[in-house]
Amino acid sequence: MNYIYLFYQLPIIYAVETTLHCLIAAIVVEWILIYWNITNPRWRQSFLSLVIILPPLTFFLYLIIDPEHYLYNYTNKYIFQSYYWIYLKIGSFYPIALFILLIFFITIFFFVFQEIFPLITHYLKSKNESISEVSQNFLHTKDIINALPMHNNYRLTIIDDEDYIVYSNTNKINNIYISKGVIEALDPEELKGIILHEIAHLERNKKNYIFILYILRIISFFNPIILYEFRRLLQEEEKVCDFLSAEKLQNKKTLARALYKLYIKERINLVKEANFKEYTAYYAIRKRINALRTNRIDNNNYYTLLITATILIIIINYFIV
Repeated sequence: MNYIYLFYQLPIIYAVETTLHCLIAAIVVEWILIYWNITNPRWRQSFLSLVIILPPLTFFLYLIIDPEHYLYNYTNKYIFQSYYWIYLKIGSFYPIALFILLIFFITIFFFVFQEIFPLITHYLKSKNESISEVSQNFLHTKDIINALPMHNNYRLTIIDDEDYIVYSNTNKINNIYISKGVIEALDPEELKGIILHEIAHLERNKKNYIFILYILRIISFFNPIILYEFRRLLQEEEKVCDFLSAEKLQNKKTLARALYKLYIKERINLVKEANFKEYTAYYAIRKRINALRTNRIDNNNYYTLLITATILIIIINYFIV
């Protein structure tokens, strides 16, 4: 079968080995998060980022140290050698090789239709459509905005829409968009919490490493482990912004109440109808609400544990070929 010769090519070798390395890294990180019961979303982000950063970069380090080791050379004997399984032949088929290619194709399919296609659609839509701003005055909204830490390059735009729409984007002018429906659904303190959450996103987007991780995610478009862990990392980013905004409210549970009104109340029926997209969004918001309500967050430092995890992953993955 000609497809087996793909596994002699460096791009496929890179794809297979970095995916295996990501799997090992994910197992190590998950064990650490559970065993040490790490609940602080910032630290959880740091550990999850190891799964995304280390395997794509250390592969080239291993390649420099021992190129024969990482180019499937049969003369070398190492503890774990994936090519023995890849080249396992049953009749005229290589089942493990076919399974690996199938996993890559499925991951690429999800990557294109869940990430690239929506980005293109959103770009074209935003280019052709202008946002309809509200002409009427929301006096309590103006009072809230005046009391918020809004920098000169921050602008809040109220959209003339009854749906619940809240988002922000970073540019020369940092825009926060909030719909009329959201303003009418929330009381002043809840609305303040929602706006503070978006301000937290804008402030962190200027100095955090999410964009770098996203570039690595794009480069590893074939990798299902990175796809999954990157989504988890984004959920932790939401929690970080939740806690940053909740700290500035009189009651930390106010933001939890606002999230429930906007994203849970209306979604329950859709979840019951087994809408997968709504199901995943529903439970992601549920986790955020539970974290805010319980306020279970530890302030321990895990620098030593993070360094230990990094060294452990690098050493273990050296022997996973």
